Amino acid sequence: MFLGRVAAILVWGAIAASFQPVALAQSTVDQDYQRVQRWYELTLENAQAADAAMTQVSACLEQRETELSQRITELETVIGTLATEEVKQAAAVSALSGSLTLLESNLKDAERLAAKAAQDFQNLPGRAAYEKWKRACDSTSPDWSIYVCSYGNRDYFGDIAKAERELPGLIRRVEIARDTLTGDSAKLAESRRLLAVARQDLEATKVVKLRRNLEVAEVKKWQFEVRELIPPIRSVVNRIESILARSRKVDVVDERRQTLLQMTVISEDIERSLNQVKVQVERYKAVLPQGWDSSCKRG
Repeated sequence: MFLGRVAAILVWGAIAASFQPVALAQSTVDQDYQRVQRWYELTLENAQAADAAMTQVSACLEQRETELSQRITELETVIGTLATEEVKQAAAVSALSGSLTLLESNLKDAERLAAKAAQDFQNLPGRAAYEKWKRACDSTSPDWSIYVCSYGNRDYFGDIAKAERELPGLIRRVEIARDTLTGDSAKLAESRRLLAVARQDLEATKVVKLRRNLEVAEVKKWQFEVRELIPPIRSVVNRIESILARSRKVDVVDERRQTLLQMTVISEDIERSLNQVKVQVERYKAVLPQGWDSSCKRG
């Protein structure tokens, strides 16, 4: 991870230990001057590494925020679709529940009418004679008789025949009413199932979206803190670069001696600043949310 590498880079104790003001009295000005410049160069590398790493952290967090925001937009689309499905299935359940009440009533009415018609047919006066007449008109029946099966007799049994012809239609009405009720009952069960699924998925998606919203808020908070840390690091980098640039222009020994003393004093302030950076890096390494760098390329 970026922060792990930075924490490793910012270990300059050995470098700092090799540069002590006491050693100045035991070396030539030029040698000390070169040692101090080398210390500044190494420290500049450390500071630049910290700057680059924290800049990368900031970019990584920004990319993470973008990805989370895109995911939230996708979830909002899913939530809209599920909400529409919930309304659709709720309306279907309501409509089918109402129609089933009517269909159940229709079935009962059809069954009642069919049963009454069948019972009335059984109790019609002359039905026994009608059955005998029908057998007489059946050429395959032993009771077949041209005389009995006459047009005059046909007119006599007309009401009974009409009642018999109406019975299949009434029975068919019962079958249709029962089939319709069975079909709509299955549709109602399916709509109730789809409604339950839509509501369950809707609530689950809302929970996921809430978690993503909290993640975005957290990432934004860390973005702000990391961005606040970068300018001080960059200021140290610029300061070291400026000191090194001026030191390379000093050729006179007396001026180098003076510059050397100034650089020695300033080095303590710079080291203190970089130590503060190291503390901040270690802190971010410990407290940044898990997965903060999931959007970044590993390197």
